[in-house]
Amino acid sequence: MQELREHFEAFLGGDNAAFAELYRELNPRLAAYCHKLGAPNAEDLVQELWERVIAMRSLSSAKGVGRGVVSPLAFLFRMLRNLITDEYRKAKDEIPIEECDVTDWPERASSYQESLEAVIFEAFDKLAADDKEVLALNIYGEFKFGEIAEMLGKSVDAVWQQASRARTRLRKIVEMDAERLGITLPQKRELKEKVLA
Repeated sequence: MQELREHFEAFLGGDNAAFAELYRELNPRLAAYCHKLGAPNAEDLVQELWERVIAMRSLSSAKGVGRGVVSPLAFLFRMLRNLITDEYRKAKDEIPIEECDVTDWPERASSYQESLEAVIFEAFDKLAADDKEVLALNIYGEFKFGEIAEMLGKSVDAVWQQASRARTRLRKIVEMDAERLGITLPQKRELKEKVLA
């Protein structure tokens, strides 16, 4: 965490190599987080985040913007979370995919319904936003509970408990949906690997 803070400060001071390190370290995790939250135009949102971060450099020298950021990790994830929220607000007039009838696409319907990956993906989307966020950060963003706690402004124990409960809820949703669709689930170990993949 200290290294990220040093890279962030160096970047704001004009060090392009420090920005490259920040980007290399955080971009895959930011993108995974954005995708797993189901953000529309996820790639565009992550790109917009980096554009705003780059713009901070000139604002930093002029007005001190970004100076004193204690946790760049939490700061960047909060920025991305705000961008995702704004994108959802803009997309309110669009028809959600859940309201589309997949049986209109017969060539895809049977494979769609039989796919365990699709069941897991749909189950993930059924979780509450807070549960999705914690699991996306932990599983797909590969953040430790301490890092997530810092990002979300919660205690480590609270984040761990929320993640544990969210996994239990996800497992139950997957089991119910698979049974409803007549899909045989793999053994628990294999299912765990699929959910975490």
